[in-house]
Amino acid sequence: MSWNRGSVRLDSNDTSEHRPKRGRRPWAPYNEPTRPVRIPVSRIDDVRRFLVRAKEEPPRLEIPMFESPSPQAGFPSPAADAVEGALDLNELLIRNPPATFFLRAEGESMRDAGITTGDILIVDRSIEAAPGKIVIATYDGNIFVKRLRRNRNEMVLSSENSTPDAVYPDMPLSGHDVVFWGVVTSIIHRLTP
Repeated sequence: MSWNRGSVRLDSNDTSEHRPKRGRRPWAPYNEPTRPVRIPVSRIDDVRRFLVRAKEEPPRLEIPMFESPSPQAGFPSPAADAVEGALDLNELLIRNPPATFFLRAEGESMRDAGITTGDILIVDRSIEAAPGKIVIATYDGNIFVKRLRRNRNEMVLSSENSTPDAVYPDMPLSGHDVVFWGVVTSIIHRLTP
């Protein structure tokens, strides 16, 4: 079996020694080892566009920010319509774009930390998990959002819900398969559906 690839004819019994440069391009932009990935032919252009966009900075979306030092509960004053400047939510909420991802929270175990069902957590993988930080971690194969704490002489994942009927025991790290995905840096909490 054989087929043409550009101007090079490849046979199914060819080995890499018969192909010049064996597919390596000295001008590759990342200068690091690569590995093949199978992509449906119909999606190759989409993947290329994604990679180009990923190398660029995130798009800026500037929203007007008003000067009012304390919002009033009544009708706004006509004098208070001076705009202080623009606010870009990417700059405000995302410190390290390549290492940041979003995760939707589910459950009430972190209610006292301000995290409730439906909240969107902004997670930074580049921040080291340390005591006192709210982390995303897998614990024996299940994913959790908890606060990392030192409890006596051991590290634990701890819930924050002081509701009297809520029972969320600490989860000790020793003896369990724990992988930290990142540290929660911000919470997006919707007030209206």
